[in-house]
Amino acid sequence: MSQSTKPKQKIPTKTLTLRLHSATTDIKNKEYEVKETDTVAMFLKRIHKEYSLKSDQSLFIYIDGSFSPALDVTFKTLAQNYAVRTTGKEVIEFQCNLTPSHG
Repeated sequence: MSQSTKPKQKIPTKTLTLRLHSATTDIKNKEYEVKETDTVAMFLKRIHKEYSLKSDQSLFIYIDGSFSPALDVTFKTLAQNYAVRTTGKEVIEFQCNLTPSHG
């Protein structure tokens, strides 16, 4: 008996835009495209590599200037709750700093 093998259809992964704002001179204000299935930890690893941050340097990110998302949360979850949808695309705005914010 022959079993037919159909190629599996790949479901496209939606991307989101992250807008990064920084008060430090080390990190430039910039936009990034990420997959909605990516986690905050994956993004922070990408930023560490891009800016050649030392492994012992922390990067603190905040939404709305005060809320710091968990490392294991996906951008899909963050977009459902915090995305700005002014231009037809979903944008999540982060503030980041190399030192923790107090407030």
